[in-house]
Amino acid sequence: MSVYIDILNKIKTHYALDWLTPSQRKVYDEVVAFLGPPHKVMNVYGKEGVGKTFLGWVLDKQGLARYFPSLEDVTANHSVVIIDNAEYKRDFVRGLRNILWDKHIDQAVIISRYRAEDSIPCFRLELTDDDVQVFKSNLFRHLDVKVPDGNFSNLWGYLLQAAGV
Repeated sequence: MSVYIDILNKIKTHYALDWLTPSQRKVYDEVVAFLGPPHKVMNVYGKEGVGKTFLGWVLDKQGLARYFPSLEDVTANHSVVIIDNAEYKRDFVRGLRNILWDKHIDQAVIISRYRAEDSIPCFRLELTDDDVQVFKSNLFRHLDVKVPDGNFSNLWGYLLQAAGV
């Protein structure tokens, strides 16, 4: 498991905008287009392991938003925050607007597995074969990590295989 953690740590310290897969880049561009008024909350959603969290990290690293792993971690006074592992239910999304107001935050991007149940901009992230190839190429090119061929439904499977887990 230490090889797996080692790879994750290398990803966290070396990633960049050009590491985005084609599907991640498409959603990135859509989110960037919606930054600012009038939308207080928007949603990036998709199955486990398609790269939603990674997309949040990239938005943070680009200085477009501040990434937080959960709502409980969010601090005050940010223009845009990314809230990972967020609820998608309508009551949560509606209540989030008040929390943002109280914390002096202009806008939030919530990351969830399911589409938010509210009338907000929602962007679905899916995993394609091209995405898998770009992911594998990035690991090899930037981290010298070879990912054997496989047939996994998410990027975590490929990462675990690369670590020999």
